[in-house]
Amino acid sequence: DAEFFLSQDQRISLQDHAARLKDLRFVEGLGSMYDKAERVGALFTQAPAGLSIESGRTLALLAKADLVTEMVGEFPELQGVIGAYYAKVQGETTDQALAIEEHYAPKGPADSIPSSPLGCALALMDKLDTIAGFAAKDALPKGSGDPFGIRRAMLGVIRIMVANDWLGHLLPLLHRALAAFGVSNDSKQYHKLIEFYRGRMVQHLRDQGIDHGVALAAMDGEIAQTVNVARALYDFISTDAGQSLKTTYVRAQGILRQVGAPSGAVTALNVARENLNVADCALWDTAQSVGQRLEDDLTATARLALLGELSAPLDDFFELVLINTEDIAIKGARLDILRTVVNCVKRVANFDRLISG
Repeated sequence: DAEFFLSQDQRISLQDHAARLKDLRFVEGLGSMYDKAERVGALFTQAPAGLSIESGRTLALLAKADLVTEMVGEFPELQGVIGAYYAKVQGETTDQALAIEEHYAPKGPADSIPSSPLGCALALMDKLDTIAGFAAKDALPKGSGDPFGIRRAMLGVIRIMVANDWLGHLLPLLHRALAAFGVSNDSKQYHKLIEFYRGRMVQHLRDQGIDHGVALAAMDGEIAQTVNVARALYDFISTDAGQSLKTTYVRAQGILRQVGAPSGAVTALNVARENLNVADCALWDTAQSVGQRLEDDLTATARLALLGELSAPLDDFFELVLINTEDIAIKGARLDILRTVVNCVKRVANFDRLISG
């Protein structure tokens, strides 16, 4: 039987098989498999540098073509595998055939991602289109139910992007994928999709051994740096300086929440240094220096090392300084110093999430 199906399938090309995808429905409300393949191909306009846009469009159709073959009809588990075989037979490149074979990967946490950049790109675009389609329908999974494997698909997207250092392309790809369904970047579907991504990224980081609170703390910066920040923060918090800063940050935030927003009338800049404690000046100078150096293009590890410089002077500040003094100007200056410290920390990671997580 298998030989008969192979023979029947190869009477026409993969391109001719692909044309028949117009009669195969993808998901209710999301068009045919041909429509899906066209959308996947169009996403290659946002592909990372070095990946051909035109070959991506062709490849997307070829990758789904085996869904209408006799072999896959009889043996569904051969999706991708038989398509790759037919692609080789009809003269497609080895890279294209391998990408077709691997584009459903990873199918789960124990499965490897595709082995080539082209295969990773095809798998990425395919999964993003599926996720965007369900987001457009406002049908992202809630609770424990996930019959279409959308959570698994997003974890696959994250694994592929992290492994290839492609996270910086995520937002443009999501914008383009949603636009194909007529959904804009300011819609409720878009914001729900971003939250869905964030939840899966936290799960991915936890799967990598990162604490839940650390994962949450790393989520508020640039998406491209999320994993680097999480790993660096995890290492930083395990140091004495990191633990100390975490503790004193909680104390500083507690004080600032009690006093509320600054009046703007008194800051550390307009109080004479001779009226301040040595510990006041040491923390103020360190915070100013750290803040200026955070403007530089630094790695996550280097930025956290700068925050580590705040640890000792902040400890001394709380040990040697009376913040709630009767001198309104001095009190205002000290609160301003604490605000400067807290703002430095927030520019690197969200320590509030670190603590609450």
